[in-house]
Amino acid sequence: MEKDIKTTALPLGDGKSIYVSADHTFGTDAVLLAHFSAPKKSDKALDIGTGCGIIPFLWLRDNPALVVSAVEIQKEGADLAKMTAKENGFNLNVFNIDIRKNDFEKNSFDLISCNPPYKTENGGLVSPTVARAKQRHELTLTLSDLAAAAKALLRFGGRLCICIRTERFCEAVTTLQNEGLAVKRVRFVAKNQTSEPSLCLIEAKKGARSGVRIAPTLFTHQNDGTSDTEIEKIYKKIREQSNLSQNG
Repeated sequence: MEKDIKTTALPLGDGKSIYVSADHTFGTDAVLLAHFSAPKKSDKALDIGTGCGIIPFLWLRDNPALVVSAVEIQKEGADLAKMTAKENGFNLNVFNIDIRKNDFEKNSFDLISCNPPYKTENGGLVSPTVARAKQRHELTLTLSDLAAAAKALLRFGGRLCICIRTERFCEAVTTLQNEGLAVKRVRFVAKNQTSEPSLCLIEAKKGARSGVRIAPTLFTHQNDGTSDTEIEKIYKKIREQSNLSQNG
């Protein structure tokens, strides 16, 4: 990690912390994707575009015995993930590589997760910050790139879980299906019961038959502005540790 990069340790829950920076932090979408994609105990899992590593670290917090790898094309993000893994004793293999040019064994993963860039390369104003631009726009990873990588790396029946903006839902479904990844489970995310969904969590399986299950919409808040009960459960460990730190 470069000396001039300012890092902050944020609570993960269960007494664990994660290192973040101004350019490599995380939001609700990543926490929800970690929960949605929750690996089975025997899964060999990979997180693509891991950033600071929030998704695999939430998995490992709850299941330390998992075999998990993470890929991040930006060195600062990969370094942050390595710092967190070392500090907490997490068994995470972090690779600072381009997933489009990887040497992973084919058909070797049971689960792949990815919180991909939300916008296409030319989809709106691109951030002047290189790190943010790569995170938000498809400059280094498109949905087609992701689907092709998942097709190559997943075992038959393996799962790919992603989080995407609702306006790209149809594009995502078509792209995944074109690579033989059948969409099997979908969950939309909305601010409250009177808001339209803004995010969509998608699970696709390699080689599966068609047939999708639409889960109940996940609301982040009640209409009165308080957190929804399910969100409280998802964030419980993080918030308990945060409260202890503040009160301590």
